[in-house]
Amino acid sequence: MNAKKGWSRWGVMAASLCFIVGISVSNLSNMISPNTEYEENVLIPEDITQLNVEFGAAGNMETYIISGSDLETLKEWSKTLEYLMCEAPEELVYGNQVYVFKDKHQNVLFTYNSYKEDNWYLMIGENWYSVSNPSKPLPDVI
Repeated sequence: MNAKKGWSRWGVMAASLCFIVGISVSNLSNMISPNTEYEENVLIPEDITQLNVEFGAAGNMETYIISGSDLETLKEWSKTLEYLMCEAPEELVYGNQVYVFKDKHQNVLFTYNSYKEDNWYLMIGENWYSVSNPSKPLPDVI
């Protein structure tokens, strides 16, 4: 009789362990590939009311302060970009264009970088992303 209790106890423990592992794997897969319903391309958060954009090319740097309807235009443009994580470009070439988007406290939100001809990259934090639709040019607000 004690042998049956021992086996049933192990059976309950094994079933519980399978249940816990099943839930954990399910949650882990949701973290790795989140439900697309919740994914949104937000390079410029909605609560941003002013952007400082630094534009550089061929050693020259210009700074623009963007707000109001021009900022809304940039927010809409940024939502149209499609990009995938990639390695950093092999080498940045003198004369390439770079746009550095900062909030009003000078925190960098992202950079938009050209590389050679028509290859554009985003740098968000320390990660690089290849823009797959660079045919969407920056709006004329900069």
